[in-house]
Amino acid sequence: MRRDVWDRFEGFRREYFIYQEDSDLGWRLRLAGLHTVRVPGSRVVHDYEFDRQPNKLFLLERNRLVTVLSNYRKSTLVLLAPALLAAELGIVAVAIRDGWLREKFRSWWSVWRNRSWISSGRALTDRNRTIGDAEMMATMGCEISSMPKIKSPNGVRGADWFFRTYLRFITPIVAFVERL
Repeated sequence: MRRDVWDRFEGFRREYFIYQEDSDLGWRLRLAGLHTVRVPGSRVVHDYEFDRQPNKLFLLERNRLVTVLSNYRKSTLVLLAPALLAAELGIVAVAIRDGWLREKFRSWWSVWRNRSWISSGRALTDRNRTIGDAEMMATMGCEISSMPKIKSPNGVRGADWFFRTYLRFITPIVAFVERL
């Protein structure tokens, strides 16, 4: 990425510390109408052991929520609320099963406590935005079963169907609301 683009978008948001900062930046760049390139044959190899230490789970969850809350418009978040709530309940079930419910609760508390920097993040996104959430949503996947490092709970195929169906239904409504 060119330095002027990095500076215009303020690079990685310092509040993230680690995890999801690259996804957040890519999302913001795409919302600004910049073209990203996907190279399906490329591979990135991380030389580390994937484990689920408590602080890592907290940061992953917090930053996932921050990314969603700071890059979607408020109206889109309202329309997505049923699906987002369903996803959160599913994640709570996995957290209970795998013993990291405390970290999940910590992530919610951190999001609440840091809502001002989430708002400022949304303001930065909105200042540079040239495409709507509906257009962005059309490029996103929602398959839980495709997450390779997560042992999916029972019923994940039903959840995948729900999220696909919900997004197909709600995306045109998001586009309509954006035109108002």
